[in-house]
This record gives sequence, C-alpha cells and structure tokens, in this order.
Amino acid sequence: MAVALVLIWKGAGYYMIIYLAALQGVPQDAQEAATIDGATAIQRFRFITLPLISGSFTICFTLSLINGLKVFDQIAVMTDGGPGFTTETIVYLLYKSGFGEGRQGYGTAVGIVLLFIILILNGIQSSILRKREVQL
Repeated sequence: MAVALVLIWKGAGYYMIIYLAALQGVPQDAQEAATIDGATAIQRFRFITLPLISGSFTICFTLSLINGLKVFDQIAVMTDGGPGFTTETIVYLLYKSGFGEGRQGYGTAVGIVLLFIILILNGIQSSILRKREVQL
C-alpha cells in the first residue's frame, strides 16, 4: 500500500498537467452553444467536455500502464522485493537475476518478455480507448 501511495503521488502532477492542457483545448464555442440550448453543467461535462478530452485519457492510461510495469526504484528502495516476494515486479526480477545473481541471459529473457507484455497490453488498451476519442 505504501508503494502504491508513493507511485500515485509521483505521477499525479504529471497526469494533471496533461488533463489541464486537454481542458484548455476544449473550445468555448461548444460550451456556450450548449448553455444556450439549456444544458446543465453536468450535461455539458458529460456530452461535450468528456468526449473532447478522451484523447488525454488514452495518453494517461497508456503512460500509467507502461510506468506501472516499469516500477523498479521504489520497490528497490522501500521493500527490496519483500516481504518474501510480494512486492517484486518484473523489472525488479530482471535486475535481481541479471545483475545480482549474474544470470544475464535470464535477465535478458525477462526483459524481452516485459517488452512483449507492454506491446500486447498497449495494443489492447489502445484499440479499446481509440474508439471513444472524438475529433472536433
């Protein structure tokens, strides 16, 4: 839980900047037209703002997925993979086997598996989230 809190704290500002930039890119013309048509604030957010910033959701989800799979330094500093192997990630396993145990071949294989996992998960989430994006 402590590692998760550190990772959320670390990434929250970065993702908020992306969302802020997306919110500033929403045209005021569409907001004003919806207000004139009688839309409430919740309706404007749901039907105008949210679809127009869905591209930033795709970017942030992709970045957080990749960064979540690449967690190393927090695990190494805070828990060293323990207790037992409960906080050991695939990148920490790569480091531990490749550098700590001297099994560079196994570490390279773990790295290649991590690459394919990232590519597959990124392809799946990208195909799902790209359908929701709206261009103005």
